[in-house]
Amino acid sequence: MVKPFLLVFLPLIATFAFASEERFYRIETLPTPQDVSFEVSGLDTLPDGRVAITLRKGELWLLDDSGETPTYKKIAQALHEPLGVLWYNDSYFVTQRGELSRLIDCDGDDVIDEYRTLTEDWGLTGNYHEYAYGPKLDLNGKLWITLNQTIGKKIEKDNRWRGWGVTVDEDGNLTPECCGMRSPCGLGTNATGEMFFTDQQGNWVPAGTLHQLKRGSFYGHTDSLEHCDREGSPMKKPEKVEANIPIPEAKEKNPFLSLPAVWFP
Repeated sequence: MVKPFLLVFLPLIATFAFASEERFYRIETLPTPQDVSFEVSGLDTLPDGRVAITLRKGELWLLDDSGETPTYKKIAQALHEPLGVLWYNDSYFVTQRGELSRLIDCDGDDVIDEYRTLTEDWGLTGNYHEYAYGPKLDLNGKLWITLNQTIGKKIEKDNRWRGWGVTVDEDGNLTPECCGMRSPCGLGTNATGEMFFTDQQGNWVPAGTLHQLKRGSFYGHTDSLEHCDREGSPMKKPEKVEANIPIPEAKEKNPFLSLPAVWFP
């Protein structure tokens, strides 16, 4: 008798949750282009209300929802796994796996004419887990990017700044800022413009976290500490890291550890 009750009760829970969600966010379902694997990996809104969309498999699209039916236009392609887009200074800034690119529509026809590399000053070995996220603009006019940690068997190649948060200025100069990340796949600011990122899991943390991005901070994933000895690092590599202990004890024994602002259940 329990299973039939659950089957009836669970849809009621789902309906209630959806109704509660709509109190805060309006949920709409938009049709997407046919014959396209529309795996959205980045979004940003243009001043005219259109939305720039990156697709994981290497494309940049524009969505116009001003009419009765949404329209889509592909404006760039052949990108390497873009995982973020930002409209800034009349250009699209896109983080590809191995570089931060500036894409420019020179003649206003909504087709990208120039693909410029702003920076490629982080490592890329071919490891499957080397994603790159962003960019997001901070109050000082710098672009933040977070870099996934290399996972599993490592190749003895250049994996500079993997597991780090970095900033890039308008001239393309990259500055390593903080480390200890695993999969820092969310970037955003609070109401006062402070920058935060979300991370998932760890070695091993069975929960998601929200951290404030601060120069010189360490967030707990130790693999990225190997880059503290590199030129440009804002911190020194700790002589010893106490591991495999509860978080409160870890903070006590590792005072350089920055705790999350929020734990997600």
